[in-house]
Amino acid sequence: MATGKNSSISIEQFVSKMTPLIDMEKEAEISASMSSGANRTLDSAAKRGSTMLNLKCVDVQVCISQL
Repeated sequence: MATGKNSSISIEQFVSKMTPLIDMEKEAEISASMSSGANRTLDSAAKRGSTMLNLKCVDVQVCISQL
């Protein structure tokens, strides 16, 4: 992107330039998460705060209009 005072891009141009970068970052995060999770026990994941053991759902409410 240009850095001059009169240089500007539209929101659409910004989004079209950033979307592929965001998608790449998302894929990298998913890959890193899956590989780190494969090498971890449930107890160590709980100690790190990435897993909550024995979590139970007691009430679920879904608003149909928001689906």
